[in-house]
Amino acid sequence: MSQLGGADELAAGRENLTLPGRLYGGKRLAQEGLVREVRTERQGNWPERTVYEITREGLRAFGIVRTEALQKIEWRAESL
Repeated sequence: MSQLGGADELAAGRENLTLPGRLYGGKRLAQEGLVREVRTERQGNWPERTVYEITREGLRAFGIVRTEALQKIEWRAESL
């Protein structure tokens, strides 16, 4: 398996990938080129929110971080 994991497969053929959820630190991630701003929207009396989409570079970075995290898992037998 490559260091990118399935990130490129996820992005294959998709220029725009949007998933529901909250993104904290979106401006910083946008400055790093990991996400891009798509639009700003408002529903009812709620404050405006910015909608971001992940970039190909963001998917690659996610794949690397995910792979590194999974390689650090230590499996231990638990005593009962």
